Amino acid sequence: GNTTFRRGDYARASEFYDRALAIKTKIFGAEHPEVATAYNDWGNLLAEAGDNARAMDYYRQALEIREKTLGSTHPELAISYNNIANMYADTREGAKALEYYRKALAILEKEFGTEHPDVASTYMNIGAVYADLEEDAQAMDYYRRALAIKEKLYGEEHPSVAMSYSNIGLLYYWQGNYDEALENFRRALAIRENVLGGEHPDVGKLYVHIGNVYYNQDDSAQALQWYRRGLGVLLPVLGEENPLVAGVRSVIAEIEAAPISSRAH
Repeated sequence: GNTTFRRGDYARASEFYDRALAIKTKIFGAEHPEVATAYNDWGNLLAEAGDNARAMDYYRQALEIREKTLGSTHPELAISYNNIANMYADTREGAKALEYYRKALAILEKEFGTEHPDVASTYMNIGAVYADLEEDAQAMDYYRRALAIKEKLYGEEHPSVAMSYSNIGLLYYWQGNYDEALENFRRALAIRENVLGGEHPDVGKLYVHIGNVYYNQDDSAQALQWYRRGLGVLLPVLGEENPLVAGVRSVIAEIEAAPISSRAH
């Protein structure tokens, strides 16, 4: 089912998941951890397809079974809590998202300690919710907690570490602290170029982030250079119709239309 869906065949993947759920229910009965896993997998499929309402329904069914059969502190409950929190985060219901992320975090910290990849991921998710709520100090605190765990677990040259630097950079960018934003974007970029190569879309997105910093610092010449690099990476991968590609094209056109004397200040 997972492979089928990754290839974009949602209808065939749905058949696989439906069959898996039916078989597991017949073998184990309606209230069994294996059935909960089937509901959870269905929820993941629906979430990836953008059907958040149905995904939430399946995630809740998985949670209900897990609570009944596994108890209140089993790690699989943390999976359910995180998935439900993700749905609330997607619909920008920050308070609800935080409630469920914290439930997941309590289980994960108790079960695995505070230096575990799943704990770091949950810190990142909580930070993202606080950033969306414009509670920047809280967001930064959780982003930095996640970064500290990742660096300890993976070392300094890892894509997950780069993601943390990128998120911290975005937070500084939204605050208008462009020097700190640039420093963190460059740290993320150095890791991603080294690990992923220069043609990866995550590298292209950082080129655009750096371009945004220079654009907002009124350094249009530098912005143009970074936007062009970003477009060169993103266009072949994402295509002309992608909103990010279209946005970068628009800003490049705007800069190029300006008098040359106004492109650098």
